[in-house]
Amino acid sequence: MALGVLALTVVTSVINGFEGELVRVISGINGDVILYTRGTPISQPEVIEQKVKSVAPEVQAITSSFVTELMISSPSGVSGAILEGIDLETVGEATDLPKMLLKGRLPNYRPGQIEVVLGKALAQKMNVTLGDQIRLIAPFVGDRSDSENLIPRATTADVVGVVGLGMYDYDSRFLYAHLNSVQEFFNQTGSVTSFKMKIKTRA
Repeated sequence: MALGVLALTVVTSVINGFEGELVRVISGINGDVILYTRGTPISQPEVIEQKVKSVAPEVQAITSSFVTELMISSPSGVSGAILEGIDLETVGEATDLPKMLLKGRLPNYRPGQIEVVLGKALAQKMNVTLGDQIRLIAPFVGDRSDSENLIPRATTADVVGVVGLGMYDYDSRFLYAHLNSVQEFFNQTGSVTSFKMKIKTRA
């Protein structure tokens, strides 16, 4: 009986520890709350941000981003990936992404050229490191509400950093670029797809 209780206690402790770590990693990447659209990107994100702050004073910080799926390639192969355009001025206030940087730096905005930061496992899979280039391949670019005018687009991107996100599912799929660069590449100037929020800690 005592052995059974001990085993149950150990299993429960392991599960609780794993659950706590999982919550820490996910909230570190996505903030405490995430608001996103599955359809057309939001063209006036500042309006949404103001509304959120007015109805939810518990929100301590908010950062907007543009998230989309695409293909990436390097001399070592091709992979599906999730590209997220981040606002460098606010991403560190609502998430822990800057603290997850393993080497290099976060991406800056350079007109006509994209800088990217890759998840550790994705960088290993593509066999790239700082200073290398990868190819970004988007099957559909343009106004998503007008499917007839969607066109494919591809460009090169400079690898300027590598992040360790704490979970293989994230590390093997995510790469980050400056929000302006992603908006420009997808012809979605000023638009975003998600808002990540940090909630004030109760005293």
